[in-house]
Amino acid sequence: MIQVDAAEPLISRAASARLRTAVVRPKLRLFCVAQAGCDAGCFHPWQDLLLPGEVEVLPLELPGRGQRFRESPDAFGSIRALVADEILPKISKLLPRTDFDESKGPATMEQHHEWTNPPFAIFGHSFGALVAYEICAQIEARARARDWPWAKPSTLYASGMRAPSLCGPAHDPDVANPTLSTLIDDDVFWAAFERRYGRNPDLLKPEVRAMILPRLRADLAAMETYVVDGRDAPRTSSSSKLTVRTRVIRAEGDDRTPRSLVEPWANHCEPQTLCSFTTVKGVSPANEASGSGYWGTPHRVVLDYPDELLDFLRADVPTLFRTATLPAESTDPDVNSKEMFAELDRLYGDFTAWDLEYPPVK
Repeated sequence: MIQVDAAEPLISRAASARLRTAVVRPKLRLFCVAQAGCDAGCFHPWQDLLLPGEVEVLPLELPGRGQRFRESPDAFGSIRALVADEILPKISKLLPRTDFDESKGPATMEQHHEWTNPPFAIFGHSFGALVAYEICAQIEARARARDWPWAKPSTLYASGMRAPSLCGPAHDPDVANPTLSTLIDDDVFWAAFERRYGRNPDLLKPEVRAMILPRLRADLAAMETYVVDGRDAPRTSSSSKLTVRTRVIRAEGDDRTPRSLVEPWANHCEPQTLCSFTTVKGVSPANEASGSGYWGTPHRVVLDYPDELLDFLRADVPTLFRTATLPAESTDPDVNSKEMFAELDRLYGDFTAWDLEYPPVK
């Protein structure tokens, strides 16, 4: 089963099981990061909705939620540490390597896997968009330092989030309570949260609130304290901007993402033409018709009405497909043996089980 860490899997359990049993090699892997307080489950329906058989949807299960609910949600203290210490080390084996050097000798089976991994993209919504941006920014920095032997993301899909340079409390549209994480009194916190995001009937029971409050506070604190400046230079300087194709998505009528705070995403890309913007409906026609009967807001686009968002992704994602190529053939018969590849294919299905050992145990 492809879980990067058996005790604390980063890839959600449902996606891991699919990786083990898949028989069709995907054309693209899409890593997904949920909004504050949510777990990987909100993306599980996407596997059947977003080009099944071509796109492998891999939701990231962060500490403190889903099957990792026993872990502390603020175990890493910041988005930057979460990405550097948890996410990048654990997803790297699923990424295509770019450092094949035939002069260094024959490739191992594991190297063949990584060199032929499909391209990947990253989708994040709200809090998840900041995490997705930080993943791309750290990959960019490591690639410049020649410390990243894997490919860079094909695309960053950033949904429902202001530009990273404007994500702090000073630019928050909620001028009454720009720092929800600092509201110590629980009743005051929930009143401010509901005024901003709507009164969710699923979050009214005290036991549910007690369960979700720690992860909500941790995620909100991580967003409210996030800064884009790196240790050496601001990431808005020409030497540290993203060279990753970026698609910024906002839901129509979402007051958390006014255009004036979303369009500066382009300042994080070099050239700026790598960045483009899309607006989708975030409220279903039925909920629009119900008027005040709908308690939510367009910011809940991923949870409540992802239809137009998925339409956009279904049209855009195929432009990222490419055919994986093998490294040059090795002279080692144990590496390029057609019999070995046929046996692996029979046992594991196009090499999608990444914890396999060869020769297989009979």
